[in-house]
Amino acid sequence: MTFSTISIIFLSLFIGLSAVNCSKLKYRAGGKVEVFTKPLILISLLFFYSAMLKANVPAPQRQWDIKTAMIFYAIGDFCLIWKDKVKVFALGILSFVIGHVFYSFFFLKIKVHHSLIASAIAVILLIPCVLLLRRKLSKTDDPMADKMLPYGLFIMFLIASIASTFSSGHFWGSFIATAGGALFALSDSMIGIRVTGQKILPGEPIMITYTAAQLCLVAGALLIQL
Repeated sequence: MTFSTISIIFLSLFIGLSAVNCSKLKYRAGGKVEVFTKPLILISLLFFYSAMLKANVPAPQRQWDIKTAMIFYAIGDFCLIWKDKVKVFALGILSFVIGHVFYSFFFLKIKVHHSLIASAIAVILLIPCVLLLRRKLSKTDDPMADKMLPYGLFIMFLIASIASTFSSGHFWGSFIATAGGALFALSDSMIGIRVTGQKILPGEPIMITYTAAQLCLVAGALLIQL
């Protein structure tokens, strides 16, 4: 895989912005640092992906779906900053749902052999995790808890879509992308538990797993197309 100068610049920007938002630096200037930097994490990753695609894939398929997904993720990142504003937070969740759908479509229509068996195995492995999360969320009366489980179905759809590429012959690409989906599920599970007021780790681990998930999804998508 070839790294062009422009791709290195945007990867460095992604890592730097992620580091800021994975630390207490984001709370500087009354939280304005987070407001200005968090949405740029996915924008920098989008430009990194585009640069890597141009340098490594001679004739790539249309990429509008994966790019649209990252734009909606960036919108979701911005909206989720406002945790106390229910409507804005809900808009953020909706943006992530749309992003998951577009990302899923990308992996499903990518021109490789797909395996329904691999997708089914991924879903079966995820069911105990969903049941465990449901049990955790059932301990609260917060109305947001009921919305978290339907949202989880879109995460399952994303992971199942990625898993279908395991028969493509691009094992490491599929593996890394699937790891990204799993990290996404872990991050969102922690958000769900935290939003309902239950004790969970502080915000930094959530952002660490989230940014790692995004990087893995992009890296996996690139490797599958090589």
